Order: sequence, then structure tokens, then C-alpha cells
Amino acid sequence: MKNIIVLFLFLSLGNNTIAQTKKKKTTAKKETKEYFDIDKYKDWETDSTYTLYENDKFLKRENERVEINFSDKSIKTTESNIKYPYKLVKAFSNSTKRLFAEGIYFYQISIEIDKYYDENGKLIKEIDNDRLYKFSIKKLIKKFKKEYHVDLEDFTLGNWVLRRKPEDKKFKGRVFYEVRLVCEENEYKRRYYLIDGTTGKLLYKTFYYRREGRMPFDEYQRKLDNQEIPDEYLLTFEGKDYTRNEWDAHEKEVYKKTRG
Repeated sequence: MKNIIVLFLFLSLGNNTIAQTKKKKTTAKKETKEYFDIDKYKDWETDSTYTLYENDKFLKRENERVEINFSDKSIKTTESNIKYPYKLVKAFSNSTKRLFAEGIYFYQISIEIDKYYDENGKLIKEIDNDRLYKFSIKKLIKKFKKEYHVDLEDFTLGNWVLRRKPEDKKFKGRVFYEVRLVCEENEYKRRYYLIDGTTGKLLYKTFYYRREGRMPFDEYQRKLDNQEIPDEYLLTFEGKDYTRNEWDAHEKEVYKKTRG
């Protein structure tokens, strides 16, 4: 938490007013004259949800949240809104208070463009976090709304995790999304989806329990190596693979047993 410079290398995309501007397209700034000003948050109150550290602040105002981390060389702010899974992260020089880096997160994912500035505020470096993913975050959100009736932009629905897996030599440059959702019927149960980051195709789906220590992506790799995944594969549950028809039959059988 204290090593702000190192942590900031993993920045991604976000928005200062997430509730109002989460869908607004960002524009690349060629220079910046933004400075850190603690008075910006003078009307905010302490967020008692978090344990306070000596050099950190956790503040809130209605649905807005900000975490401020201080170190010898820099100040990092992380702004968010409890309704949405976006975070805007900025890093300022501790000596000049000038902004030198910024980016946005969507869940644990760095998205869009990270920007870095010199001591004069001139844009000197950009990192495109979306360059490998032809199937965009926007398309992923649309897919889950349409096919699974899940709104990934609604952060109030549960403890969800969304990650990107960068290109892997084993898969010849393929990239993936991993989506883990808490099941309504059991807070310890997770639904896992592996999505192709280029085509958007569902590659692997399973259920698991949080404390099992299972690694679904590794399972997918093993099944792929052994050519165990059928063409009509739907999901894996309790160690068994199911096609859609097999899963429908399984659910009907379970329903009969539970109904007596």
C-alpha cells in the first residue's frame, strides 16, 4: 500500500463521477495541469468501513468513495462509487502535487488508456490496456446481460470477480476473461465463466465452492490437453462434464428428488 510507484504500474481505467459518467468515452489528454488538493474532500466524512493507517485516508460522500494513500514520493487517490465497479486512480508528486499518472479499473481489470506525464504536465507515455482484447468490455457486459441476465456494471448485486488473463504461449497468443459470480442460493458457491477475449465465445463454465481451492482455468487447460471437452459442452459440476441436454436432465432428476 505504501509503495505507490510500483502499485501504480498496474493502473487502469476509471471515472471521478462514476454514477454520471461511467459510459462517457474518455479522450486522450496531451498535457495536464492537475494538482492534488486535499481541500477537494473537505466536505467528505471518514469511511469507518476501513481500518485507518497512519498515512491513509478513506472518505465518503453519499455513494462516492475515495482512498488516499501518502508516501515519501507520491500521493495516490482511488475514486469510486459503491453502485459501479469502476475506479479512477491517480498518482501525484508529493513534492509538487502535480499529477504524473492516471488510469481506470473495471473490477480487477485495467482498461482503456493509462497516461503518464512529465514534471511539466506533458503526456509522455500511454499504455493501451485493451489492445489484445478484440472482444471488448462493453461487449462482455452486453453478453452477460443477454445470455445470463447478469449486469456486470451493477456493483450492488454481490461479490463478483472479473479478471483478464493475458496472452499465454501455451495458447499461442489467445487471451481470456474469467468471471466469477456469487450464487444466490449459497454465498460460498461460485459460478465460473471462461470467455475467449477475441471472439467472446464461452469456453468453459463450472460451479465450485470458495474454499475448495479449485483452479477452473487449470481444469480447462487439462481438459483441452486431454481433448475431454465435448462439442456441446455446457459446464462442469462436481467433477463431471455436462452437455446442455445432459444438464437439463440432471436438473430435472434433482428436482424430482427434492420434491419427493
